[in-house]
Amino acid sequence: MKFRAAKIVAHLPPFIWVLVWLPYYSLLIRNRPMPDILAGLSRCCAISGKRGNERAELDRIWRIVNFILKRVFRSSRPCLIRSLLLYRWCREHGLDGEVAIGVYKTATGLKGHAWLILEGLPFHEDKSSIAQYTLMLKG
Repeated sequence: MKFRAAKIVAHLPPFIWVLVWLPYYSLLIRNRPMPDILAGLSRCCAISGKRGNERAELDRIWRIVNFILKRVFRSSRPCLIRSLLLYRWCREHGLDGEVAIGVYKTATGLKGHAWLILEGLPFHEDKSSIAQYTLMLKG
């Protein structure tokens, strides 16, 4: 039982962080152009020093955001908000990240996707699946 309680306590700060920023970015993407949002994130979050376990914490944030967006809010397309939250977290914790937004043409129209690029590589994305997207915005 002690192990489970310790695990819950370890997830509490990132869970609260997600709950604070998730509604903010959900509203922001409806009211501001994406280049302005990305520029604002670059300005507002000074890159701080690394502590050493940022990748593990970022992975935990990714899982929490996915859980909330997919399981709680039943979102079928959580990629944009997830990418913005992950990018903000990277900026706050000294990781070199960028948000990439791309589109590709299907038989019925355009399909879009957003993902985080961390240290030059897509984070939690299959390179072959995002290769089909034409990059429209990066920042």
